[in-house]
Amino acid sequence: MSDMPAILLDCDGVIVDNVAFERRVTDLIITAYADNARLTIEEATRGWQHELSQTKGHPSWYDYAFHCDRLGLDGKQVCERAHFQAAHLLTYVDGARESYRLMQEYGLQVGIVTDATSWVVDFKLDRLGLHSISFVFASNEALATKSSTSYWERLVSQYEYFDPLALVDNRQINLLAAKTLLPDLSLVQFEKQEHVMTLPLAQAPTSNGLYDNTVKIVHDHHELQHWLANKVA
Repeated sequence: MSDMPAILLDCDGVIVDNVAFERRVTDLIITAYADNARLTIEEATRGWQHELSQTKGHPSWYDYAFHCDRLGLDGKQVCERAHFQAAHLLTYVDGARESYRLMQEYGLQVGIVTDATSWVVDFKLDRLGLHSISFVFASNEALATKSSTSYWERLVSQYEYFDPLALVDNRQINLLAAKTLLPDLSLVQFEKQEHVMTLPLAQAPTSNGLYDNTVKIVHDHHELQHWLANKVA
């Protein structure tokens, strides 16, 4: 990695609008689980929801394959098939491509920091034709999720030359965890619909019960672009 300033972006909900995609992936996995365990769809849905509730907080909670394996499925095979079948539903968040081009014009590195696993993020970015991201740091590399300081400790230790300018994420708990390791980091909360697995456990990504007056809240990419222009001017 070069020593150019970097802007860190969450993938889902900031770059990728994947709500419909995740819904379809979940439906396909539940169907596979129902077929394998000889359950009704309703029974399999309850089993999937129970699995998510029992493992909440686990470093691999955002990894579909982890849950599939625990439910007796071939996680890698089932998840890859579901992702390919749902790929047509992936799209950019409105304005994300323009924001990305602006960041490049400003000479910024763009890093993806994500709770997803590496192959899933690579799959999504490839499908959207976004091939020039500077780096991707995923939860399977960190062995932690972004709400944990361990995630940010491992990010900092992995990249020797690292000059982060800002972090854009849709959950304030992630922003504040990053701030503990990167005190000079500008924090931007991108308020969008929650996007993780789209099941009853999902919560609105507003403040998560936290508040910090150093967090800049933006509601769309137009506001993010305006903030960024003032930041780097």
